[in-house]
Amino acid sequence: MKIKQYKTVLGEENIPMLVKEKEVQYQEVKMDSFNKVVKMMREVFSIHKQTEEYLYEICLDTRNHLLGVFEISHGCISCTVSSPREIFQKALLCGASAAILIHNHPSGDVCPSRDDMKTYETMKRLGEMMNVSILDSIIIGTQDCYSIASND
Repeated sequence: MKIKQYKTVLGEENIPMLVKEKEVQYQEVKMDSFNKVVKMMREVFSIHKQTEEYLYEICLDTRNHLLGVFEISHGCISCTVSSPREIFQKALLCGASAAILIHNHPSGDVCPSRDDMKTYETMKRLGEMMNVSILDSIIIGTQDCYSIASND
């Protein structure tokens, strides 16, 4: 199966649409565990080797099959910025029923910040209103990783 990385662009009449950025052959397409998500993000996107923070979103169908991956933002060494609008726009455009947020901590310390926790809670609450479940927010460091949902 192939992992498809998308971005959104303005199409005709300034309406957002999906554009495939790249496609990568990958053995696992069902993202039904924390370990599978971390493995894919390390192997395909090398998130643990980035020198700045990146925020990705993986969008899933009702059976946790991967629909697409989006780079939401690219920040600096200690933060990145996101908004619910961009996260849910991408999930809705690809028909997702669920999403997982993943970002890296270049410092290697995977302890979530106050902002990490607040963002996860906000996205989870908004997702419930929109019927798009935010299943987890995963932090990946150089060696370790952390699941906010598993430690909630």
